[in-house]
Amino acid sequence: VDDHRNLDLMDQDFNEYLPQKVILNTTNPEAEEFKRLLGHLLSSRCSQPQRLTSTLNFGGFGSMLHSSIKPIMWGMKYGYCMNLNFDNFVYGKSKDYFQQNFPNDTNAFSPPADSFDRIPDCRTDLEAQNVRADRFDVPLDAQESYVASDGEEEHPCLRELPMLEQKSEEFMPKLFRGQPAFFAVSNIFHALFSPSSLMERKLTEMKKRINWPSDRKVLGLHVRLGDACSDETQTWRGITCYPLSRFMGKVKEVTKLYGIKDIFLVSESNSTFQEAQNYPEFNWITNGAPPPIPANVGIEQALLGKKSTGKEVGERWYLEMMLMAESHAMIGKFSSNFFRAALEFNFGSTHSLKPYVSMDSSWCFGFGELHPLIKPVSDEIEEAFQPEGQRVYSDRHKFIC
Repeated sequence: VDDHRNLDLMDQDFNEYLPQKVILNTTNPEAEEFKRLLGHLLSSRCSQPQRLTSTLNFGGFGSMLHSSIKPIMWGMKYGYCMNLNFDNFVYGKSKDYFQQNFPNDTNAFSPPADSFDRIPDCRTDLEAQNVRADRFDVPLDAQESYVASDGEEEHPCLRELPMLEQKSEEFMPKLFRGQPAFFAVSNIFHALFSPSSLMERKLTEMKKRINWPSDRKVLGLHVRLGDACSDETQTWRGITCYPLSRFMGKVKEVTKLYGIKDIFLVSESNSTFQEAQNYPEFNWITNGAPPPIPANVGIEQALLGKKSTGKEVGERWYLEMMLMAESHAMIGKFSSNFFRAALEFNFGSTHSLKPYVSMDSSWCFGFGELHPLIKPVSDEIEEAFQPEGQRVYSDRHKFIC
């Protein structure tokens, strides 16, 4: 299928998009209007009676950025004036990384009457009450927490905005019902986390340093071999921490289809870059492996224990994600926030869906909700963890998306 507008990216079996011809959309009026609404609700011009602060959950760089999106979508659906709180951002100064990116005429925009749904009252709604999750512990039950204030009264509200397997009207603002989750997530991500002038300069410097080609197509390839491989909360990840060789069948298919010889390789392990030497037919472009973190230590623990430097980790993640977003096609795994963010940023900025292959799942966004892996990967995990005779292949293994 060449037209992504006919696709459901969250279909559990749709893990690759390799059109014969890439459709480039120079404009998308509905996306521009979506960003105008978002920009208005985040501005000092907003006059809605309810206010909402979206506080980023502490975590890995991509997980932290993605944690802001459900509260923002809640505010857009129910009509909250909003702001984004970076108090938990441990990767340096947020203003050094990001600048918000809205259409030039956003300041003249005002939402039409009856733009928002009725706000559930958290003081009377038993499903939206009381407990506020510890912000250092991302909730795993599809719930996002933040403080909503009505007038002068502030009270903790536990809000739910399920997105996986939900109809568009369940999570989209009235004006944009019918649009899929990918449309909303991508446009919010691009609007909130576009590069600052400092990051633009650093990106230009990195391109020069690694000899990024300006006149040829590049394949972006992420071989994830970092702390996720030893995630004790999701032990199956170790089974799917594939070496480069596991990706090369798809790499050869995609590079042949689009006439690509240059590959931008991102990985957390030096072994990946060593293995790339076995494939001299490609021009490998790399930023090298990041400084290692101690074995069996997650990036969050490494940062808190000062075993890794937040700024070094953050800048590398962000700049490599931006280059991945610039590539002509991408191969990686959608269980990774890095890989999802690159596709989302590209779509939010170009209104076009680039070719991609995910080795383990379709694209998803639920931030805390569980999404199934593709069947071959799920079966592989079942065979690794269950003895013969006790394997159940009918239920997919899932990951926290």
